[in-house]
Amino acid sequence: VFPDAHMFCLWGASDVLLVAAPAGRGLELERLRGPAMEAQLRRARLSTAEDIAAFYVASGKSLRALARPAPRNTDDRPYVEYRAPRDLIEVGRAPAGENRTAVRDLPRRVVPPAGGPLAAWPREAVWRSRARAMLANADNAQAARVFEELRDAGSLSLAVTLAKEWSTRVRAERRATLVERSRSELAAGDSPAASATLEELVRLPGAPMEAWVDLAHVRRELGDVPGSGAAARTALAAGVSGAARLEALLLLGMAAQAAHASAEAFAAFREAQRLAPADPRGYDYEARMLVVAGEVAAARAVVARGLANAPGAASLLEARRALERASSDPR
Repeated sequence: VFPDAHMFCLWGASDVLLVAAPAGRGLELERLRGPAMEAQLRRARLSTAEDIAAFYVASGKSLRALARPAPRNTDDRPYVEYRAPRDLIEVGRAPAGENRTAVRDLPRRVVPPAGGPLAAWPREAVWRSRARAMLANADNAQAARVFEELRDAGSLSLAVTLAKEWSTRVRAERRATLVERSRSELAAGDSPAASATLEELVRLPGAPMEAWVDLAHVRRELGDVPGSGAAARTALAAGVSGAARLEALLLLGMAAQAAHASAEAFAAFREAQRLAPADPRGYDYEARMLVVAGEVAAARAVVARGLANAPGAASLLEARRALERASSDPR
């Protein structure tokens, strides 16, 4: 009845639209631009009018060829009327985003069939829109097919541009997944699992600097003190700031102390004190080192300085009592 009808598919929702069109009628891109259409595009969650190209499937002869094997829907055999309710139930039961059989059978390529309502649109804009939509949830093999199709169609530069976009997005999504997973594992106290996740995370380009601090904590908990110090040094060299920097300094100091690198340990603890004067740990750790070195008077001075900045800190009060007992012990 409508030999030039057009098919559009909302791939994510698995809905198919059949648009009855007069013979030879195209979709004018200029009509989809301008202030009057901006609200409609936003409502449809589209960034530009060119994004519509991603949904186009086929028209005219291509569409009839696609439908040829299907049973006809007639008055005396209303196939759709009886099939549709069952399809709706099947769709409702399927996991969200899963491709249904009918949608999976539709041709989806970067280069649309010749002719159709988009024939007058700029070729590169159409290909870009369709390729980006196909890459949205693509795995490596699917992405490779998109890039190969663009290359074979004669648009290697677009293939390269989109490949960079895709790889950047995939890495960002992987980073976000690993960050979320590591947080859950750390919260659950699962240090071995958190260690594996964080080791993978820090190998990715653009990994957050704080991940190195978390890794330093986990390595120390698992008994890898030198590895903890190395991770803390990496975080500090990368310029980690705020609370994460404080943790990195304390972890580095403890690792350096264990390695008998006293100068590095003292420097780390003192920088921690300057960074967070009210945090008692920097003073406590330095005082302990001084006691081990036999410098009790210097340790008392550090504890006193710490209590001046962090009055009532339990660890420093206990350290002061211990040092007073040591001073009064004739042995």
